[in-house]
Amino acid sequence: MEKRYITIPGSIVCTSIDGRPVTDPQGASVVVDFITFIKGRLCDAIFSASMRAVIAQQEILAIFRGAPEGKVVAIDLDDYEFLLRSTEAPSTPYDPFLAGCLLPHMLAIRDAVKTPPKTDPA
Repeated sequence: MEKRYITIPGSIVCTSIDGRPVTDPQGASVVVDFITFIKGRLCDAIFSASMRAVIAQQEILAIFRGAPEGKVVAIDLDDYEFLLRSTEAPSTPYDPFLAGCLLPHMLAIRDAVKTPPKTDPA
C-alpha cells in the first residue's frame, strides 16, 4: 500500500494574530504539541461520515500517539488523505485569531513525502 511520511514537528508556543502570547486561565503559555493538533483534526466531521472514516481515525491516532518530535511516521495514503482534508479544509474553521500559530503543524501534514527521508547513519 502506498504511504506518506510525516516528520513530527516540535511543539508550538501559541501567539495570537497580533503576536501576543496566548495563555491559559492560570497565565501559563498555551503550547500545542503535534499529537494534540492531530487529535483536533481527528474530531473533524469527516472522521464520522462513514465506517471507513472511523477506521482511518483510529489508525491515525494509533500511528501518532507517543511519536516523539523528529520521528518520521508512515501513514497509509488513504488515511493520509482523510487527515489532509481535515487539515486543509476543516468542517469547522480554525479560529482566525490563532490559526497562524498552528501553521507549522498544518504544513507538516501538507508537506508529507512519498518516500521515507534519508537518515544519517549513527
